[in-house]
Amino acid sequence: SIKDKGIGIAKEDQEKIFELGQIDAKASRSYEGAGLGLNLARNLLKVMKGTIKVKSIPNRGSMFTIEVPIKGE
Repeated sequence: SIKDKGIGIAKEDQEKIFELGQIDAKASRSYEGAGLGLNLARNLLKVMKGTIKVKSIPNRGSMFTIEVPIKGE
């Protein structure tokens, strides 16, 4: 898991962050990023039969958790 104390993500936008592009045009003006990283991470984890989840509270931060199965379990 990775936790930050950033701007957080509204509940209704949490699934959108894994899609290509920025959630909100005004957010992209204040915070850099092309919106590719989480989409690439999710697709890579799918290939690995893993998952990525987010828990976030606006103005408090976010926590991203990945799970990847280990061969032999």
